[in-house]
Amino acid sequence: MTSTEEFKKLLSNVRTWTRGDKRAPHKPLLLLFALGRIQSGKERVVSFAEAKPILDRLLRTFGTNTTIEAWAPFWHLQSDGLWEVLDAEHLERRTETDGRSPRPKPSALEEHGKGGFPPDVFKLLQHNPDLVSLAVKTILESHFQESYQNDLLNEVGLDLSPRPLKAESGRDPNFPLLVRRAYGFSCAVCGFNPSKDGISVGLEAAHVKAFNHNGPSTIDNGVCLCPIHHKLFDLGLVGLSSERTVLISSRLSGGETVAAMAQDFSGRPIRKPQKGTPEIARKYQEWHFNEVFKKPAIGT
Repeated sequence: MTSTEEFKKLLSNVRTWTRGDKRAPHKPLLLLFALGRIQSGKERVVSFAEAKPILDRLLRTFGTNTTIEAWAPFWHLQSDGLWEVLDAEHLERRTETDGRSPRPKPSALEEHGKGGFPPDVFKLLQHNPDLVSLAVKTILESHFQESYQNDLLNEVGLDLSPRPLKAESGRDPNFPLLVRRAYGFSCAVCGFNPSKDGISVGLEAAHVKAFNHNGPSTIDNGVCLCPIHHKLFDLGLVGLSSERTVLISSRLSGGETVAAMAQDFSGRPIRKPQKGTPEIARKYQEWHFNEVFKKPAIGT
């Protein structure tokens, strides 16, 4: 029987696909999906055919530009001890030519594949809602930007109280103020700069290279944004070109309000920080463009 401490260790040791600065949080998305099923009182095992459209949507929306298909986390999470595919040995396998272990054909998974937490892990989580909440918060802190965590929770049917964990460990507590001050307490995209009795409100400091992917809390990795553009930036619907002009993803859609609040800013220069303050470092801009921004941009 898996203990609470053993589960925490397994969770902290989940291996996600990385290559340099490239990342693919596909296993964490599957774990959140499975934890949502537990919180909703659903059974342990889910068919791949049922899970696939949900995982596809999660990967498109909250993943990165690294192409990952839904079968990959459903199969590979087994290696971390937190997932099992039933009757895996009977699934028709692909012929591998690169020395890797044979894996099932996606069609075989879709026709016959079923998976879920191992029985002892499922039982532990089923009877320990606080551990479910802790697992969710750990996953969010380690892999996803805070600005869209609630949207992700809604997609997988999770409800946490209080709100999702804010990752404080290792962050410079002065980062939000320094970044907002560097940009004159104005959104670098739209210029939004509200204040109440002379005190700036409604503005946020965004990491260009995500903090949970080794992005530093430094001014050259920060940009001041309003909440709307912060969320769109973290979701890859707003980005920056190498010339520091605003990019709007062609995947962003909506009516006149969306055009006025986002699409109309396409191609405009981003607001520069105050004189003597470093601009966004090119290496961080390129990371966001390559790993987060949902291409193509409108107008290209």
